[in-house]
Amino acid sequence: MDLAPKGSKARRPDARQVAEILGPLVTIALVIGILYGIGSVAHSQHAQREPFWGITGGWAVYLFFAAVVAFLLYVPARRARLWRLGRGFRIGNVKERIRNVQQAFEQRKVVRDAYAGFFHLCLYGSFIILTLVTLILAFDDEIIHPMTGHRFLEGNRYLVFKLVGDVGGLMGLLGIAMLAYPRWFRRRSRVRLDTRWEDHALPLLYGAILVTGFLAQGLRIGATELPEGHAAWSHWAPVGWLIGEALTRAGSSIDLMTTLHAVVWWVHMPLAFVLLSMIVWTKFGHVLLAPTNAFFKTLDPYGRLSYPLNLMDEQAVADVTSFGVGRVQDFTWKQLFELDVCVRCGRCTANCPANIAGQPLSPMAIIQDLKTHLNRVGHGLLDARHGGTEEPGPLDMVGGAIREESLWACRTCGACVTECPVYIEHIPTIVDMRRYLVLDQAQVPETAQQALMNIEQRGHPWRGTALQRTSWMEGMEVPEYTGEQEYLLWVGCTGALVDRNVPVTRAVVRLLREAGVSFGVLAAGETCNGDPARRLGNEYLFQVLAAQNVETFKAVGVRKVITGCPHCFNVFRNEYPEFGAQFEVIHHSQLLQRLVSEGKLQPKRGMQGGVTFHDSCYLGRHNGEYAAPREVLEAIPGVQLVEMPRNRSKGYCCGAGGGNIWLEEKQGRRVNHVRAEEAAATGAAVVATACPFCIQMFEDGIPAVQPDETRRMKVMDIAELLEAAVVAEPSAARQS
Repeated sequence: MDLAPKGSKARRPDARQVAEILGPLVTIALVIGILYGIGSVAHSQHAQREPFWGITGGWAVYLFFAAVVAFLLYVPARRARLWRLGRGFRIGNVKERIRNVQQAFEQRKVVRDAYAGFFHLCLYGSFIILTLVTLILAFDDEIIHPMTGHRFLEGNRYLVFKLVGDVGGLMGLLGIAMLAYPRWFRRRSRVRLDTRWEDHALPLLYGAILVTGFLAQGLRIGATELPEGHAAWSHWAPVGWLIGEALTRAGSSIDLMTTLHAVVWWVHMPLAFVLLSMIVWTKFGHVLLAPTNAFFKTLDPYGRLSYPLNLMDEQAVADVTSFGVGRVQDFTWKQLFELDVCVRCGRCTANCPANIAGQPLSPMAIIQDLKTHLNRVGHGLLDARHGGTEEPGPLDMVGGAIREESLWACRTCGACVTECPVYIEHIPTIVDMRRYLVLDQAQVPETAQQALMNIEQRGHPWRGTALQRTSWMEGMEVPEYTGEQEYLLWVGCTGALVDRNVPVTRAVVRLLREAGVSFGVLAAGETCNGDPARRLGNEYLFQVLAAQNVETFKAVGVRKVITGCPHCFNVFRNEYPEFGAQFEVIHHSQLLQRLVSEGKLQPKRGMQGGVTFHDSCYLGRHNGEYAAPREVLEAIPGVQLVEMPRNRSKGYCCGAGGGNIWLEEKQGRRVNHVRAEEAAATGAAVVATACPFCIQMFEDGIPAVQPDETRRMKVMDIAELLEAAVVAEPSAARQS
């Protein structure tokens, strides 16, 4: 955790602030440390072995301990003052949050990268083991022995204790070696990391602590256990025994080893206290902050966005001076807390589709730039709240510390959130700043503004379409939803108004009729559900549309909704309940899978050639549905499912999310071209998906990477493939 940088007078605490925070903490820590030290020295006079073998002045450790405790209390207290600049944040459901903490301790996200996960487990396990070993030893020497006259660590228990300590130390050295190889000798990541001095100092310091610990142990064994004929005991500390044996065979005297032991011990102990103090002012603090952030992370699906205000309520917004987030104090305290949790590992950026394509977005850089900005203005804001200097303005954050082009390049795909090992949630932070640009500053890219205007004026985002909401129904008998049917089939803007996706909608309808499903459509009664507006930052337009659609659904008695678009599925399922919606939502891939498994749809005709499936971000990562579409494909005779290297929760975005289907990509490659290359590399004849936006992006990307039309892979929705296998006669759209 960084301390406030130097150079800004507004950021320096005055004497009163220092006294208020530091004084009581230091006093308490010193009293505890001194009393603990006096008690330990008094008890050690009656101990069978002294706590500090061969060490003069070992009692000074307790003063070091007191000083470190004071430091460990002061720095977080000072940082917490900055976190509290943010708005409130609701907690709730403590039981579920404790399960999240358990997952953090289990390193669930860390091991998503096998190599990094293994060396981190070694380092983490080593730190936990050696911390427990140290605490147990201190507890045994300073509490159990003085109270009972005996030690817990005696006989076989002590031998096992020694072995566990050696194993912990060896795990740490292995972890450091594995960490050093890609960092210092052969870089594994293509991402340029934000490397700082602490990234080198921490592993070197921990390595020095482990080495000096082994040396001190070996010197003690060589000076005591081996001369006294207790070599069998020493074997339970194999590293120390090897060191002691080597020194003895080299002719080292007991006096020399005793002296060297004292020297090494006095190097080892201060290094250990320095490392302990670094928990609160370097990235090492993630050992505590990551589980804490896991506790506070959202319990909602990652696809759910929210906003604290009802923008249609004039009274609620009457006193609001700005909308979205243009200043650090507009964030929640949890969002500010996350800035200190980031360890700059680069996983979010390494998996960001925009960054991979060379576009101006690094989720890690956004978090770090916000942290730098908080450090620069935070203490000035605190002074202003206490009647000090004028409050800093908002404009140097969005558009200054954070570039606008970085915010617009985000696909809201969730790769950063999924991969972050310390549970940072980047998407709400980015969208909050987009809202500021749109609602407060009226700064929207031109193509996005056109889409938003179309939604507002025409009820859909597609400019220039010649289709109407009912055009896709021509030549088909499609019932209107009256409230008597089981399902409302929500066609959506893209399913009804984009030429390429009309065949998908027709295929879904034919399959529903084949299976005897009771359904109806709103036809011309549909309008945009507002998802593009919310992702592009126009929260007001989203809330208007959401309220309007909820009223429509209530008026016709909607109980269950089928969607063909994962974005519609996500917004209905996760965001509309906030506006009073009470209906079940199912994606067409889920319903088709169920109908196939129940035998209501029976694939008869097969197909030749491989099929690779592309996971939609809003169906997969944001809502956890990976199995249903694959099971539909596997039910078709002859289908050979070939996975792309990046699939399921590690899938690569098609490039359309976050409203980017309406934004220009001015730098780097097009994201959909990168994904099209991955699909083509599988050798499959068909790339299948279950999202209309993904189909559009592949239809554009595949010709760019496979210019030869005769060898070009097809792009199809799973409903189209299933229709060809189930329905007796191909649809008119498929015949063409």
